[in-house]
Amino acid sequence: MSWAGLANNQTVSFNNLQDAVDNSIFTSASAIPASNEQITKADANLYVYVQAIPSKSNSQLVVKSDLVSSTVTVFISICGTNADGNGDVNVYAYSSVAVNTSINVPVKWTGDLASELIGSITISSGQSCGSSTLGGANIGENYSSMNFTGDISPTSYGAQDYETGSDVDSPNCTTC
Repeated sequence: MSWAGLANNQTVSFNNLQDAVDNSIFTSASAIPASNEQITKADANLYVYVQAIPSKSNSQLVVKSDLVSSTVTVFISICGTNADGNGDVNVYAYSSVAVNTSINVPVKWTGDLASELIGSITISSGQSCGSSTLGGANIGENYSSMNFTGDISPTSYGAQDYETGSDVDSPNCTTC
């Protein structure tokens, strides 16, 4: 049964919880097992970000009305490589958890010879990394800095707020 099909007083299964994550009602904190087994308060706290449930002990089953989404701040960090033999630069954006909608991250890469490349990186829904290639740097130019050039778009979706993080140890980027 889907999350939407549950009554407020019905217990929640792992499959119901996954459906709620798939429909951006909750943000997943870790991989949810596929099962019709009903979840406890401890399970809910382990697998999704929810508000405190003071009325239940960790071993008690939860009903739909017990689970209220807790907004999660998702930090987005950026990284860029040195320019290659064509003057192309790979830029990356990383999120602290998988995003629940596609987001656009506007960036500026600056090289040590003063090239400035402006572009954007998309992190697709369900992913935690995105990449793009920017062209126009001096051939072989070294990375100097990366900056956000505007707001991440959208700034929030479902139970997630998207915030700028940091420049991640460029030019030693981890690829997606």
